[in-house]
Amino acid sequence: MITKIKTSFLATVFCLAILAIAGKLLGSLLHKVEILNPMRNKIEDYEMSDLIFAYVHKSANPDTNIVIVNCYNDDRNNIASKIEKLESFSPKVIGIDIIFGKALEDTQNIRLIRVLNRYKDNIVLAALHGTEEESRTMNLPFYQDMQFQNEGSGSYHIGFLKQESLLKTKRHFEPFIKTEGEKPDTSFAVKVISLSYGRKQLKTLGAAAGESKLVNLRKGVSNLPRYLVFDTIPNNPDIFRNKIVLLGGFNEWSLEDKHFTPLNLYIGRSLPDMNGIEYLSQIISMIITNDYMKPLPYNIFWIFMSCFLFMFLLIRIHQSHNYYHLLLDFILLVFLAPLSMIICALLMENFRIKLEPTEFIIPIFFSGLLLPSYEPFTNWLSRIIKRKPKSTDHE
Repeated sequence: MITKIKTSFLATVFCLAILAIAGKLLGSLLHKVEILNPMRNKIEDYEMSDLIFAYVHKSANPDTNIVIVNCYNDDRNNIASKIEKLESFSPKVIGIDIIFGKALEDTQNIRLIRVLNRYKDNIVLAALHGTEEESRTMNLPFYQDMQFQNEGSGSYHIGFLKQESLLKTKRHFEPFIKTEGEKPDTSFAVKVISLSYGRKQLKTLGAAAGESKLVNLRKGVSNLPRYLVFDTIPNNPDIFRNKIVLLGGFNEWSLEDKHFTPLNLYIGRSLPDMNGIEYLSQIISMIITNDYMKPLPYNIFWIFMSCFLFMFLLIRIHQSHNYYHLLLDFILLVFLAPLSMIICALLMENFRIKLEPTEFIIPIFFSGLLLPSYEPFTNWLSRIIKRKPKSTDHE
């Protein structure tokens, strides 16, 4: 038995080394080759842990700290009216997730500009993060006019939105977006928190410039909305007093500014399932409640996977008959998939740790294929080690 344990340990080291080398080579090659596959955009970034988010992850009670005001069909005059009315209700902060990119006539801009300048100390404006100077939001005509009319009487609170592909599932966000300069751009969600709760609330975030954080996305209880959403502002100040109010597009029937998230109930990607303003609300809720999701540390992951692999190889090597191996591999993999999902769900629900099941299911599967080459490799290596150099006679 001790011999089999030793053999299983050495086989585990052998398989891990081969898989690590092969993973590096295949990763570098696949990034350079364009794969023309019609299903590629649908499943390329799908993760099995998305099923845990969608079906197992604990739902959240309605978050009364945040109120969303839909401005999807509003012109700039209506947006200005909504801001004025909201400010009369004394909210903590108003975050405006709208980019005023179109150049309109001055008469259509002037009222909104005056309102934004009047309440700028309590407003966070969204801006797109871009490296090219001409692409930066604050250089658009509307914002240039706004700054000109401000006449230097105080600065604006700007929160940046990183431009990402709408085809990519959103799982992470950068609290502080790295720039070419020394100072990073503060993300929109972090700027809203900083203005409403103070920078002390950000201490637990602990993110460096350019570092991504997992977003702990949660559905509402019984699939009910997690946030209050209003198309028109009711005459009830208590709904908005001392609350974070976010203005933006919230349209269930439009695909504009809608994103794929792990809460999508379908495998892969079918239709975008979350509005951008709601995704930002999820990030803000996570920071307010310190309900962070973190990945399993790299060294712990390797220990975890090595233990699983060792157990798998020990059972496989223990079966001396070759015709058992195929059946054994099938049985182990059939049980390993649901077992890994259960372990990942327990880690997520009890410790807020995200572990992707495929990260150790796939290595274990390929280790079963690599195992037959372990014995020939050790025999070849032992011959190399035992081979002695021929002695030569010196005259």
